[in-house]
Amino acid sequence: RTALVPAREARGLAAAVPGWPLAVMTSVDENGALADWTGALPLYLFVILGPAIAGGWLAALFVGAFERHARATKAIRALKSTRPIEARLMVRLANAERGAMEALRAKSEFIAHMSHELRTPLNAVIGFSEIIAQEFYGPCGHAKYSEYARDIGEAGKNLHAKIGDILEFANIEAGRYPLTEEAVELSVLAAQCMDEHQGRAFSRRISLSLAFGEPGLVRADASAVRRILANLLTNALAYTSEGGIVRADVHFEEGAGVLTLSDSGKGFTPHERKRAGKPFERFDRAGTVTGAGLGLAIAMELARRMGGAMRLVGEGPGHGATMELRLPRL
Repeated sequence: RTALVPAREARGLAAAVPGWPLAVMTSVDENGALADWTGALPLYLFVILGPAIAGGWLAALFVGAFERHARATKAIRALKSTRPIEARLMVRLANAERGAMEALRAKSEFIAHMSHELRTPLNAVIGFSEIIAQEFYGPCGHAKYSEYARDIGEAGKNLHAKIGDILEFANIEAGRYPLTEEAVELSVLAAQCMDEHQGRAFSRRISLSLAFGEPGLVRADASAVRRILANLLTNALAYTSEGGIVRADVHFEEGAGVLTLSDSGKGFTPHERKRAGKPFERFDRAGTVTGAGLGLAIAMELARRMGGAMRLVGEGPGHGATMELRLPRL
């Protein structure tokens, strides 16, 4: 701010006016200047940074469009350089792959839906057969009626279990089987599963034991591992003769926890070993009641989804079978 004042009152920045008893005095209002600068700061930032931000966004947009155009051009050139018969084969292959994926999804959804619909009336059949067998509302009139009712109930339970396996496999195949991976003590879980099957093993005089259980953690879903072991133990006990042996071992290697389950059954032929683990593949043995052929397929698919693997090892027919389960080690 500039003002003309008497020379004797001049202070600070002042200059005398020649020939006059006056002086020109200049003063600076710092607070006002700072307030003015602060108020204009957003405008300065917008003027400086706005074009830079807009330019960067437009550059990214143009680069993305250019890359998409380059990929499309490359694909068109590749298609043009392909002979017509090869181009038609590529189109047919792509359509066949898409159709196969859609058919697989439709099959899984159909199996899951039908399995659910079948289980509902089957529960009623099982329930009413148990009521008749137990003579809940009075004597049936003949002992054979109670015997037939028990047979109906047992057949219904077996069918219910097979439908349950089909439904479970369909859900796993369709990706609807939730898995929650956590730290699992493999040897402890194996010992618990062995204890749950001791009753069935004892009834057939089969020695069931965890021979060696090395402590250690694996990254897996505990319920899925329990399901895998239950399927393996069920198969091992089913294919092992009375007085046989079923043994499990747990040890750890580099990056993996390994569980092996061996039995003294008849083993598998080379042809059966190639088919083992495929859905609905059953290996009938004399005196053995087989299921739907999904137990091993469910176990292998669950192991694969947890980042592990499972395979059939052993020496062949007459030497029993050994299943090996490998899971990521923590």
